Amino acid sequence: MLPYLTLWGRLDIPLLPLFILVGLFASSFSFYRLLHRNARYNEFAVFDALLLSSLGGLVVGRLVDILVRFEQFGWNYRAWLNFWVYPALSIPAVFVSGALLFAWLLRRQKITDWELLDYWARACCLLLCFYHLGLFCAGDGLGLTAPHFLGLSFPHLHQPLYPVPLYASLFYLLLSFLLSALENNYRTFDWYRAHRSTAKTGFIFITFILFFGLFSLTMTPLSPAKYHFQALNFDVIISLALIVTSFILVYTHALRQPRAKSSVLTKKRKNA
Repeated sequence: MLPYLTLWGRLDIPLLPLFILVGLFASSFSFYRLLHRNARYNEFAVFDALLLSSLGGLVVGRLVDILVRFEQFGWNYRAWLNFWVYPALSIPAVFVSGALLFAWLLRRQKITDWELLDYWARACCLLLCFYHLGLFCAGDGLGLTAPHFLGLSFPHLHQPLYPVPLYASLFYLLLSFLLSALENNYRTFDWYRAHRSTAKTGFIFITFILFFGLFSLTMTPLSPAKYHFQALNFDVIISLALIVTSFILVYTHALRQPRAKSSVLTKKRKNA
């Protein structure tokens, strides 16, 4: 655990914001590489939408985290704005609001294809990988007390804990490779094509939502509750909501067939 990087013996740089910046650069480069491969989109318009949605997602995630941990932040506006010293975010709020805003901005540009959301999902995997690696270095987001053969020992802590951020960093790195492999193969899945000649884009985006929810649900027993009210654990509810949303999107976006027009309406139109 190394929360600060010391340079020249004097300058201490917190590693979590540094890893977030590296993650933003890596994810932006990944998105640009995928976008540049498909030249049919206006790159400037798409990148404007990406930057605005990323900024909006960060703002929403910051505000949600401040509300959840208001006892810690209080009315200290400097702490609210000082992301370098207090780099706290609500990850579900960041990505849900960011995805919704990105889709809305693309629709304003008359881009209704979900292929760009697929690119967005693959870029998010890299960002999450670096973000959780930064959490691990900062000693933040650690899990509950673990058996000695499963947990890790940390400075100033007497019992080993589950290194949940390290699990998450490795998971999203593997998920990034999985989504890259699925990108080249999901169009051949007969169940997803639903008897169409070609498969609809959006499979990568939906898969990302599904695995995001599954991993969050899996880590819930190993981590202290982040969002709770009395005995109600909202972490479980958020994870289940993401899982259910992924199945709903699969059905409504890809599997549901359009309704056939009735013969009566067809005859009327022909007579007209």
